[in-house]
Amino acid sequence: MKLPINLTIALLLAITGCVALKPPQRWLDSGEKEKNTVQPVIVRRVEKVTRLTWEDALRKARERNPTIAAAAQRIAIAEARVREAQSLAFPTLDARGNYVRFMEAANFRGRTGSNVGGNTTRTRFFTGRGSDIYTAGLDLSYPVFDGGDAYYAREAAESSQTAAERDAEVVRRLLDLRTAEAFLNILLSRGATQIAQESLDFTRGEEGRAAARAEAGEGLRVDALRFATRASEEQLALNRALANRRVRIAILAELLDVEFAEEAEFVIPNESYDLPEGDLLEVALANRPELKFFRARIEEVDHLVGRESATWWPTISAFGSYGFITLDTIKLSDANDELQVGANASMNLFEGGRTLARLSALHAEKGVLRSEQKEVGLEIEREVREAQIELDVSRENVAVSRETERLADEVLDRVTARYRAGNAQVLDVTESQLQKTRARLGLLRSRVNHVLAQVRLNHALGLKVLRGRQP
Repeated sequence: MKLPINLTIALLLAITGCVALKPPQRWLDSGEKEKNTVQPVIVRRVEKVTRLTWEDALRKARERNPTIAAAAQRIAIAEARVREAQSLAFPTLDARGNYVRFMEAANFRGRTGSNVGGNTTRTRFFTGRGSDIYTAGLDLSYPVFDGGDAYYAREAAESSQTAAERDAEVVRRLLDLRTAEAFLNILLSRGATQIAQESLDFTRGEEGRAAARAEAGEGLRVDALRFATRASEEQLALNRALANRRVRIAILAELLDVEFAEEAEFVIPNESYDLPEGDLLEVALANRPELKFFRARIEEVDHLVGRESATWWPTISAFGSYGFITLDTIKLSDANDELQVGANASMNLFEGGRTLARLSALHAEKGVLRSEQKEVGLEIEREVREAQIELDVSRENVAVSRETERLADEVLDRVTARYRAGNAQVLDVTESQLQKTRARLGLLRSRVNHVLAQVRLNHALGLKVLRGRQP
C-alpha cells in the first residue's frame, strides 16, 4: 500500500514538529526561565553593620561569601553522585506499553492449510488489514554479580565526596585568612588615622604658640612658618590614612557582603594565642585540608581502577516480566497475560583495548596526584617555617617598638621643653615629633603584625584562624 504524498508530508511534519517543540516540563516554567535569564543580577546589601567583632566577621564571611556557596554546591553534587552510585545495587523496574496498527498486512507464499488455492497466509492467520495489537507490562531486573562495579562505584563516589568536603574546607580557611587580614588592616588603618590626627593637632598647637611668641617679640616668624609647613605635610598624611581606611573597610564589606555605618566600631581582638606542643610540621601535615584532599582523590582513583578491572569478570543478572498482549481490543484476562523469569550472563571478550587505555590513564592520573601532593607538602613545610620565623620576629619587634616609642616620647618632651625655654630650635621639635609619630606607627604595625603572624601560623598548621579569646 502506498500512502498519498500529502498524507506522508503531513506525518513527517507532525513528527518533526513534536520533536522540535519544548518538552512538557518546559511548558510550565518557560516564562520563569526566560525571566530569570533576561533580568540582570543586582546586589543589594540590606544589612548595615555598626559594630563588628572578629568572630562576627568570620561568621558573616562564611554565611554570605559566594565562594563558600559554590563550595557547598560542589559538596551537594558529590553527595548526589554517591546516591547515584548506591542505586546500582538496587533492582530496576520499568513499565512498557506498545500499540501497533496494521494498515496493510503482508502476503506470503507459505500457507497454513493444505488448500493451495486459498489466500490464508501466515500473517493473515494472526492479523489482517485494520488489526490492532496492544501490549503492556512491567519488567524487573536485578544485578546478581557485576565483578565489583557497583561496589567500586560507590567507594569512588564517597571518596569524591570527601575530596569535595576537604576542598570546601580549604576554601573556608582561605576566606578566614583573607577576612582576618582585612579586619586587622582596618584596625591598623584606624590606629594610623588616630596617630596622624594627634600629630597634626600637636603641630598645629605648636604653630599657634610660635605665632603668639612671634607677635609678642619673643620668637621668630619663621618658626611658625616651619610648624605650618609641617602641619601641611601631616594633613596630607592624615588624608592618605583616611582614604586607606575607607578602602580597607570596602574590602571587608565585599568579603562579608554587608554595608558598614559611617562610624562603625571594630572591636580589637585579644593578642594571646596558645600554640600546640610538639613538632609543628607534623601538626600541619596531619591537619592541613589540602593534603587530606589529595589523599581522598588518590583513594577515588584507586576505586576507579578497581571498577575498570571489574569489567574482566562476567556479569549475571536475574529478570522477570509480567504483561499482556491482545488483538483488536484490550482484554485483561488469564488468557492474555504473560509472565517471564530468567537470568542473563555476559562476559567481555574483546573491546579493542578501551579498558586498558582507561586503566593507563587512571594510573597516570594517580601519579600526577602524588606529585602534586608532594609539592603541596613542601609548600606547607616552607609556610610553617616562614610563619614560625615571622612570629618570632614579630614578638621581638613588639618589644623593640615599645622601647622606641618610649624613647621618642621622652625625647619629644625634653626638646619641646627646651624649645619653649628658648634653648632649642624649631627643627629639633619637628624632627622629634616626626620620630615619635614613626615610633607610634611602628609599634602599631608591630602589634598588628604580631597578631597576623599568629593567624598565619595557625593557618599554616591547619588550625582555626581565631583561637584567642575575645575581650
